[in-house]
Amino acid sequence: GSKGGGGPSAEDFDCVMRERDEARRASTRAEERASEAREESERLAGRISEMTDLACKAARETSDAQGALERAEAAAAAERARAERAEAEVGECDALREACVDACRAVRECEAASKAERARLERLLGEAGGRVAEKEALCEARVDAAVRRGAAALERGRRRGLVRQCL
Repeated sequence: GSKGGGGPSAEDFDCVMRERDEARRASTRAEERASEAREESERLAGRISEMTDLACKAARETSDAQGALERAEAAAAAERARAERAEAEVGECDALREACVDACRAVRECEAASKAERARLERLLGEAGGRVAEKEALCEARVDAAVRRGAAALERGRRRGLVRQCL
């Protein structure tokens, strides 16, 4: 209340001063809280920026890893195809080797048959040669016998005077 004189009393003045001081303290606290909030906001903004950078880096690494995975899968598929071709070639080589073994066996069998046939032909030729020699000897003996008989007949004819000497 006022005490007479028309101006504010000391009490009123003290009350206003207290309210002003409280308002200043409240304002200072509010400014401090606002400053802390700004600092926290800046810290969080920095953290968000770091997290965004990390997320971008992770996305790039994921993309790189996906590309590497796709290249590895393509390389693996190419390697599988190469292995299948090599396996097919091995199969062809096995078939060729088998055919060569069969051909070698057939050649050996032909050589053996040829050798046996050559031996048979040589034996037959030897037998035929022997028979030819026997027949030649037999013919020679017959010719000799005929010549001897003829010579003997001539001799008898001369002795009897039936054959004149021509020479």
